[in-house]
Amino acid sequence: MDTIKVINNITETLKDDLQNTIHKNSRVSVAAACFSMYAFNELKKQLSSIDEFRFIFTSPTFITEKAEKQKREFYIPRLSREQSLYGTEFEIKLRNEMTQKAIAQECADWIRHKARFKSNTTGENMSGFMTVASASGVAAYMPINGFTTVDIGCERGNNSYNMVNRMEAPFSAQYMQLFDSLWNDRTKIQDVTDVIIDNITSAYNENSPEFIYFMMLYNVFSEFLDDLSEDVLPNEATGFKQSRIWGMLYDFQKDAVLAIINKLEKYNGCILADSVGLGKTFTALAVIKYYENRNKTVKRPAAFSIDGRKYPAETWKELFARVCEVLYSRDPEILKGMVDEKRQVGRRRVRMTYDKKTILRPVKIKGSSIWLETNRSASDIMKSILTLAERYGIPKEKIRVYFKRDYTGLHKEDITEI
Repeated sequence: MDTIKVINNITETLKDDLQNTIHKNSRVSVAAACFSMYAFNELKKQLSSIDEFRFIFTSPTFITEKAEKQKREFYIPRLSREQSLYGTEFEIKLRNEMTQKAIAQECADWIRHKARFKSNTTGENMSGFMTVASASGVAAYMPINGFTTVDIGCERGNNSYNMVNRMEAPFSAQYMQLFDSLWNDRTKIQDVTDVIIDNITSAYNENSPEFIYFMMLYNVFSEFLDDLSEDVLPNEATGFKQSRIWGMLYDFQKDAVLAIINKLEKYNGCILADSVGLGKTFTALAVIKYYENRNKTVKRPAAFSIDGRKYPAETWKELFARVCEVLYSRDPEILKGMVDEKRQVGRRRVRMTYDKKTILRPVKIKGSSIWLETNRSASDIMKSILTLAERYGIPKEKIRVYFKRDYTGLHKEDITEI
């Protein structure tokens, strides 16, 4: 047999070749981006007789640690890889045949007895390939993008071409060695077999209508709910819902007001683009009323003191920056050690960083390369200040914030400029 053979997936498919190559007691190893139970179904007869099936997800998939929100653009492809377990976008026809339940049950039983799955946990790129080891030798196939019906040649997909090289020894032995080294590297690979089984099992379990309804709601709104934070939600303590203008709004206008306030707090801007006659003016007045009330009820700072020494700060943004500058001048290493650590990462973004691009309203600590996120609520800023005080060993009672309503001229005589 030739050392290298080209499979074009037109006149001859990878499925055809695998059916002739996989025999009883074979060992199949696959490194690919995704796994589809429909591909298993196409090769069910052969895969049921093998000794072992090993699969490595070449990108983080089904791993326990979820991606950070500021890296959501990398998390979306991961969701797609995980959902391909039940069929990819090019296997809709197969899913519409309503055989998913039976295939999922057979696939789950097969995995329990024959297969193990692991996932790459690093950001390193891994190319896809496949090996089949049997009594007659080792065959290797590459490139293998995924283990789906498209990749094995059963479905067309959206590829202009889908050519796969089949290699015999000695090339195939090198791919087998590479797979074995990856499989046993605990620093890069995490076992996800149990997660795979749980996910496939959910595809054939009988579920109540209520459960299906709640799962639909979760999948539609989960990412939106994860983004919600008290920092960007309207503060009802301002009493804006008891105002006259609020009582004049229709329900859809009230929803718009809450959404606008959320966008203003989160993105520092918003465009209200309702059609003519839907009351944009009243909606805008309600938003104005909210901020008018908030400015009356939320205390504005005038200064702060640390260990009895006072410093001016007329906004919460300035207060946070100046506290950090004072503490940085005392011991810069403590503050540097807090940059980008988990305690300083909020639900939506980091609070201290060296990368200015990762925050919305950056303010730089004087004399340093550290940037602070100042697009935050007063309560959130106070939490960070207390955390800083704890790190610097300063008792809470030694830090005091003076507000405009209780800060008189008597205090200004001993104030210190930074």
